[in-house]
Amino acid sequence: MRDLEQLIRSLDGELTEEQKNQLNEELKNNPSLVDNLELIKDVDSLMGDKHLNSFESTLKEVEHVVFKQGNLKKEEVKINRFTFTRLVAASVIAIVSLGILFYFMASNQKQSSEYLFAHYYQKLEADFLTRSATVAQDDFIKAVEFYSQGKYESAIGLFNSIIKKDPSNNAAKLFLGISYTETQRFTNAIKVFQDLIKQDDIMFGEHASWYLSLCYIKLNEVSKAKPLLKHLVATKSFYVQKASDLLNDLG
Repeated sequence: MRDLEQLIRSLDGELTEEQKNQLNEELKNNPSLVDNLELIKDVDSLMGDKHLNSFESTLKEVEHVVFKQGNLKKEEVKINRFTFTRLVAASVIAIVSLGILFYFMASNQKQSSEYLFAHYYQKLEADFLTRSATVAQDDFIKAVEFYSQGKYESAIGLFNSIIKKDPSNNAAKLFLGISYTETQRFTNAIKVFQDLIKQDDIMFGEHASWYLSLCYIKLNEVSKAKPLLKHLVATKSFYVQKASDLLNDLG
């Protein structure tokens, strides 16, 4: 507060020569003080007399309480109302600026998660698993056709029907989870992938672990994604290189 007051008095030409010289020396060695000086200049530019008068009126009651509770007489206070107003305004702007900074930091973190998801996510091609699928072929092939054509709602309905008849059908579960991912229903996808991982099926399990980690990243739950990625690297899975690269990007 004292530094701000000195800066305002300097701009108003109220400092002695000795005080000016001392302040100039401080400005040379204190970048934050220079920033404060620019902030006060911005306050003066933004507020103007009209805004200043309006702002002053809102401070009268605050001023009254301060003097009353502090048992101070106005003549004992060396800072005038104009200076007081600018001090408060500068403080408010500084606080708001800090809030904006945290907002953009959070936004950047969110964008980073979304960027990593978009960068690493790739829909699994259907022919990768159809060759090994031991399922009721007619329904499964039809569901996979829907999946390949991007008709995810139809695919989801049919995959769910297949799983209801055969809860051990891990191929249908994997495609169902990816279909949910494609339609942005990440909570549903996570449940399917988690269930699939519990089946302890090595081939389908590692695919489920990879897509589950990506869902967590999309939802900015990085702490849940990292253990899955580390396991994929440690077991030298099909995704070992991608998982390793993603871990490096996550830091």
